[in-house]
Amino acid sequence: MNKKSDIQNKVEATLNSLQGITSATSGPFFFTRVQARMRKVERNVWEKISAYIARPTVAFAMVGFVLLMNTIAVFQHTKTANLASDQLDQSVYEEFNVAANTFYDYEIKEP
Repeated sequence: MNKKSDIQNKVEATLNSLQGITSATSGPFFFTRVQARMRKVERNVWEKISAYIARPTVAFAMVGFVLLMNTIAVFQHTKTANLASDQLDQSVYEEFNVAANTFYDYEIKEP
């Protein structure tokens, strides 16, 4: 019987030790931080690139670069167009510059 009373005393001592325990509480704003992490979506590479390109400084720089390249292309095209038209004019003049017209033979030669 001594064992039963020892066991009973140990059980009561264990239950008495649980008297001062309170429920666990989380820190302030814990729920908000957990929700934010759950809603956070990992961005892929294309989303990161598009976010970088959408910055105003990058967008203005790209627009300026495109305009610069277009003006260079226009000036190069007009330069080559002028050279080509000059060469075309010269070839047309040379083609129709005939010193003697051989279509009509004014002399009739009979053998």
